[in-house]
Amino acid sequence: MANLVLIIIVAAVAAILLLIKTNSALVFLALCSGDVLVQFADKNMAYINGKLNSGLLPRHFLVSRPVEELVILLLPALLVAALAKHDQSLVKWPIQIFPALATGLVGVLVVVPLLSHSLQSSITANHFWSVLEQFQVPIVGVSVLICLAVVILNSHKHSFGKRHHKE
Repeated sequence: MANLVLIIIVAAVAAILLLIKTNSALVFLALCSGDVLVQFADKNMAYINGKLNSGLLPRHFLVSRPVEELVILLLPALLVAALAKHDQSLVKWPIQIFPALATGLVGVLVVVPLLSHSLQSSITANHFWSVLEQFQVPIVGVSVLICLAVVILNSHKHSFGKRHHKE
């Protein structure tokens, strides 16, 4: 059952990115940026948590460290997805499938370790997770290469190989 849930999550992320016609490669890179932010913020997370819970938020609304980490992780990707929606035309839709799937796969790999212990245990106890974990370095490496290639292809308004002369 958990295998199916993980597959549905990856497919749902990819489908949402494709449906809103966003640049999935940029969302992937923003997700990676969020992961870097979580890694660097780790040392200051107790301070951030203390400030949030001591006066910045109402007393009845306490934020736990995992929730803060999830927000820091996902916020850059969500902002890019929202700001870049309708950025891709239907012609470029097929090229966005691979970055969208990469975003879902890597998203699962970086989100699961931040979940509660019980939720994490139920996810990590299945076969699909063990395969993802076993191949996480190649998955991330290939995903980065695919997304960088898509960003490069999308950033050039002209075709490769043509020389442009100033007149």
